Amino acid sequence: MIIFHFTYDLNLFGYNKINFQVGFWYWFPRLIVFLFLYCVGYTLAMNYSKQPIWRNFFKRLYKIVGYALLISLVTFILFPSNWIYFGTLHCIAICSLLAAPFLNRPRLSLITATMIVGSVFYFDITYKKLSSIVGIKSMDFIPFYPWFFVVLLAIAQFHYYPWRIKITPPPYLTWPGRESLKIYLLHQPLFFGSIWIFFRLTH
Repeated sequence: MIIFHFTYDLNLFGYNKINFQVGFWYWFPRLIVFLFLYCVGYTLAMNYSKQPIWRNFFKRLYKIVGYALLISLVTFILFPSNWIYFGTLHCIAICSLLAAPFLNRPRLSLITATMIVGSVFYFDITYKKLSSIVGIKSMDFIPFYPWFFVVLLAIAQFHYYPWRIKITPPPYLTWPGRESLKIYLLHQPLFFGSIWIFFRLTH
């Protein structure tokens, strides 16, 4: 994610010329989203499938929704022509809420995930893009359909084939996971702001 956003920001200011609609740079951010949502599904199942404390679930959900709305507000002010109205955090919030009935139902999760994938590849059922309603193209648009299938796959994996880590990783490897939301929120303003300052000083 950090590599992609840094490269994207350089592209915005003309320091490189990359076509993000083809090849590696098209699939790279989609792999990132896949990994994000897979972690969302797995950790939801791990934390809330057996003895869920729903107060903590909704506390987490409210935090994500709040930051998602903040991103929408800030990007609307800074980039009104392509502000983020349904990006990664928006998708995570909706998928988290939709996942609640599936957290202890791995078979249903797997069947539903298969149906979603099948609806896309075999029946060509696609989502109605919000851009057709809002009238602009969001800088970051991650629709919960069909991406919800990734969360469901992760829930099924947790129940059928859970990860078994037998070693304790060093703190410098576990810290990014514990602080992933902070990293997500702060890295892009730092990158964009630094490149903007450098651009202004050199032009």
